[in-house]
Amino acid sequence: MPYLLRIQSQTFTHDKMTSAIKSISDMSASLAGAAVVAGAQAFDPNQAGGASFVRKTTKYWVQTKDVLRVKMYLMKHLPIYKFTDGATDGDLVSSVYFDNDAHGLYEGRLKKFDGAIALRIRWYGAEDGIRTVFVERKTHREDWWGDGAASAKERFPLREEDVVPFLEGRFTPADVAQYLHDTNFRGDAEAAMVLAAEVQRAATEQRLRPAMRTHYMRTAFQRTGDAQVRCSLDTELCMALEPCDEGEWKRQRPLANVHQVTQFPHAVLEVKLQLANLADTPEWVTELLVSGYLREVPKFSKFVHGTAFLRRGGNGAGLGPFYARPVKELPYWWSDEWRQLWARNAKEKDGRPLPLAMLSEEDKTKQMDHDEIPTWNNGSTLNLDWAGGHPLLRLTASAVEAAHRLFVAIATCKQPWHAGAET
Repeated sequence: MPYLLRIQSQTFTHDKMTSAIKSISDMSASLAGAAVVAGAQAFDPNQAGGASFVRKTTKYWVQTKDVLRVKMYLMKHLPIYKFTDGATDGDLVSSVYFDNDAHGLYEGRLKKFDGAIALRIRWYGAEDGIRTVFVERKTHREDWWGDGAASAKERFPLREEDVVPFLEGRFTPADVAQYLHDTNFRGDAEAAMVLAAEVQRAATEQRLRPAMRTHYMRTAFQRTGDAQVRCSLDTELCMALEPCDEGEWKRQRPLANVHQVTQFPHAVLEVKLQLANLADTPEWVTELLVSGYLREVPKFSKFVHGTAFLRRGGNGAGLGPFYARPVKELPYWWSDEWRQLWARNAKEKDGRPLPLAMLSEEDKTKQMDHDEIPTWNNGSTLNLDWAGGHPLLRLTASAVEAAHRLFVAIATCKQPWHAGAET
C-alpha cells in the first residue's frame, strides 16, 4: 500500500477533534457568563418570531479543508448547541424523505412552487434503538416583498413503533394528540394534530412512500434564547436510496450496489438571520460571508441533490419500478459551471461519485493524486485571534490549530514549520 494510503488509514488522521472543539465552546460560554443548557430545556430553534422581523436563510458550501477554520471562527461568537448527549461537537442526524412515482415532491421543491412540500421522518443519534422520531413537513412560500411570509418547517414527535400505523392511517391525529399530552409536549398540541392530519392526507392522496435517506453530522451554533443569528454546519453528508418492503418506513436490508449511495464532498453551512433590519447584520457575520471560505448556493437542498444524483438512469435497477424511474430535470448546480465544483472532488464512475471508502486501492491512489481539485478560496483568512479572551481559551484554540496543521503535514508529506510552507 502506498505511503499516503497507509498514513490516511491510521486512526489519528481521522480525528476531527470534535471533543476538543466542544470543550472550547463550553469554556467560551462559561467564561462569557452564558448559560449552557442542554436537551429539552434549550432554546427551540423552530420558534416563531414576531411579524416585524425579517427572516433570511442562506446556504453555503464549505470545503472539507476549511471546516475546522470555520468552526473555530463561529465559536468566537456563538456557543455550540447539542441535540443529544455526548462530548463531541456534533449530532448524527438521519432523515427518510418521501415521494411518489411521478417525483411530485421532488419537482415541487426543484422548481420552488409556492406551497411545495417536503415530507421526512427524522431522528437523532444511532439507528439502533430508535425510540422517538420527528415527522416533519417543510413548506416553500414565495416571499417577493420580504414581508415575513417565509418558508416554514413544522414537526411533531412520534414513537418509532407508531410510524407505520400513522402512515397507514391506523394511528389517527387524535392518537397523536393523546401521545403528545401523555408525554408533556411543550408545543402547540392542537397545531400538531392539524399537521398530523394534513401529513396523513398528503401521504394517502399523493401515494407517498420512502424514497431517499440522508445522514450527516450536524454542529449547530446558537445562543440560548436568542434567534437573531443561528448557524448549522453539516459534514460527512451521505445520501442513499431507501428501498422499503410493505409495512416498512425505513429499509431493513442492505443496498444492492454502491451506485445507490453517494457522499457529498463539501460541508453545508446554513446561516439563519432574524433581524428587525438586514442592515443590522452583525459585523462578524459579514466577515464570515466575505472570507472566501464559503460558496453561496441559493436554495441548495439535500433532498433535491440526492434524488437527482441517485435517480438518474438505472441506479435503482432491481429495486422495483418506483426506484428505477429516473428524474427528468436537474437542479442548477448540475450545470457545467457548478458541477465541476463538487463532482470532481470524488471518484466518478459514469458520472456518479462514490465515497472514498468504497473505492479500490488503485482508484483511491488515482483520486488522491489528482491535482486539479476545484477551489473557491481566494486566499483571504478569517480573524481567529481570540484577543481579549481568557489566556487558557487562546492557548487551547492555538493548540487545535497547531494539531490540525500537523495532521495535514503528515498526510501530505509537507513540513509546515518551514518558512513559506503551505498547509
